[in-house]
Amino acid sequence: MSFLKNLFGGSAPKQPALSANQGLEQLEEKADMLRKRIAHLQNQIQEQENIARTNATTNKNRALAALKKKRTLEDNLKKAEGTLDNIENQKDMLENASSNAAVLKTMADTAKIVKQQHDNLDINKVEDIVDEMREQKEISEEIANILSQTTNKAQDEDELMKELESMQQQELDAKLLQTDRDTTALPDVPTQLPAQPAASSSKSKKDEEELDELKKWASAAQ
Repeated sequence: MSFLKNLFGGSAPKQPALSANQGLEQLEEKADMLRKRIAHLQNQIQEQENIARTNATTNKNRALAALKKKRTLEDNLKKAEGTLDNIENQKDMLENASSNAAVLKTMADTAKIVKQQHDNLDINKVEDIVDEMREQKEISEEIANILSQTTNKAQDEDELMKELESMQQQELDAKLLQTDRDTTALPDVPTQLPAQPAASSSKSKKDEEELDELKKWASAAQ
């Protein structure tokens, strides 16, 4: 039956769809072929231009024929370049589509895995675990606060004792400094008696006699 369908123009069997990588390979092959054709056309165009320049003054007919062929080659070059641009665009679209498909597949697989993990969880157990964690966190913070207060109190007492000792030392240093200053201010102890001034005139003797009489008068008055 299938033979009769093929014989009388029946529908041809469907070709399997190409993968993204296979499609990219085919497009790259065609692009490479077009690049080689473009390079060949560019060489031919340059060759015809050289012929036209060489024969521009000596053989006008040959020069015109070369320019005409050059124009045809330039048209073919534009078509080849346009086709190459289309193929490059198709490659970009196929690469983007392949990348997007891979991303979507990864997202879908991830969603399935997450769903499986969630299916294995009991929401009530999750709430219990969260409550337990919150309670333990509060207990931990309370313990930390208590330990912190004890430590801070001990630190405060140590700081106060250090401050008191510093004040005591400052006061002691001040007293010692004052004692040193007082000792330095005292006059030197004389090592011998001061010399008595000698009586050099009769006036001094008279003064002494008057002083003796005053002393006697004072003694008698008592």
